[in-house]
Amino acid sequence: MDRKQIVETVDVYFKNIHKTLPKLRKDFNNQSIAEFRLEIKKLRAFLRLCSIELHEKAELRMSKKLKRFYGYIGIIQNLQLQQEKIATLIENEGVHCSTPNGYLSLLKSEESYWIVQAKSIVSTDDDFKDDYEEVIETLPYKLSKETLKKIVVQKRSELNELLAFFHKDEALHRIRKIVNDIIYNWQFIDLYATAALPTLLSKKENLNTLAQLLARFRNASIALNLLNSTLRDNEKNNPETACLEHIETHWQNEKELIKEHIYLKLLKLNIIPSTCFNEVVK
Repeated sequence: MDRKQIVETVDVYFKNIHKTLPKLRKDFNNQSIAEFRLEIKKLRAFLRLCSIELHEKAELRMSKKLKRFYGYIGIIQNLQLQQEKIATLIENEGVHCSTPNGYLSLLKSEESYWIVQAKSIVSTDDDFKDDYEEVIETLPYKLSKETLKKIVVQKRSELNELLAFFHKDEALHRIRKIVNDIIYNWQFIDLYATAALPTLLSKKENLNTLAQLLARFRNASIALNLLNSTLRDNEKNNPETACLEHIETHWQNEKELIKEHIYLKLLKLNIIPSTCFNEVVK
């Protein structure tokens, strides 16, 4: 890729960011947040790819403002998903306790706070033009074939290291980020994926399936962490504590089930040996 093609790629990502921004500023709902954050993730993955071309120079990054906005709306999204997850659980899955309205009100209040914080970063006429210019100035003048090959080999090496600890939550979270980086940069590296990646992971459909499972695991982990933080702060005589503990148990079981599905998928893709899986499920 030459400089013109690199800039055109960044242009596409920022164009999509601009396209999703008005709807996001209007309602800050889960769908608009997800669409906006997806474009940011693609941009970040591409900048990490460009960083390899620069060799000794520092890794290319988004502007501080865009990164902060991305983080704030991520918090909003987590709080929204938590409210939806509890409502769905109470309504459809037979959890025998009253709706924890106090906890839901707390989540709603925190969501409102972070929406205010997000709005304070981006004004109604802000289109991230300055942030775009900041990114453009740092881009390399080319992306060589050697760089495109190198990132695949690098991701393969990172995966191999993490798969030795695949039963640990943190390893699964890091594997998810690597898999997503490969997917987001697939249009640039697909020619080199077959030679460098494990055979079945060199197929994008398998990467997508694994990424979806890992995303479900991440969401389950975030839900539990949010709930646990509240349970730690709750007074023992809080009338909602028993219900929240019941939900915690249900979600913990759900998380472990997702983890088992991930292991089975890794086993099916010949990424881990069967002996590893047997050790985990004992």
